[in-house]
Amino acid sequence: QRNTIRSLAEQNIRQSALSEIPTVDNINKWHHPKTLTELRQIKQFINSYDDSEVRDFLTVCFSDILTMSTARKGKDYGYFADNTPLAKGESAPPYQPAIEYFLERVKRNIGFTEQLYASLERQDKNPETELARAQVFHQDITTLNPKDWGIKKHSASGIITSPPYLCMVDYTLGNRLSYYWLFPEELDAEFNKEIGSRR
Repeated sequence: QRNTIRSLAEQNIRQSALSEIPTVDNINKWHHPKTLTELRQIKQFINSYDDSEVRDFLTVCFSDILTMSTARKGKDYGYFADNTPLAKGESAPPYQPAIEYFLERVKRNIGFTEQLYASLERQDKNPETELARAQVFHQDITTLNPKDWGIKKHSASGIITSPPYLCMVDYTLGNRLSYYWLFPEELDAEFNKEIGSRR
């Protein structure tokens, strides 16, 4: 899988068909037309993969470049949460080389993955066994109970969470571009459940 991902080239993506344009009223304020075309090629290229693990890996890389592919490149989540795609005085976003950003992110993330595997192996640990111990839960904290975590009594000495900051952070809207491109049907539902939203 890593060899397959590592062999990706710009030509592979540019030969891809286009995915549908996200249903966003101001999509042309978020992305330059040429950037939008490249993002659609990347998304369709990812969707064409049969290997779900490779597809998930590439989707994470794609999600990670969406804010970079706007006029707000380098800005924090607040600019995206507030739905302000352009700065004052700007009428259109500049071109951002989305395919270049994507391939750089893929290469970087493969590097991180291999560093992690190497680190575990230097400790005489099997990466597959160690990583199988990690679990990700998507749960509602207001109704959660220990069984939902798969935690037995006295088996965990602590749980660390990133709390919502009341009236300060709109986590869902701060990630609106990822929702628009990848999970449009979930944006409103997840925002309405959000604890601590300014809105």
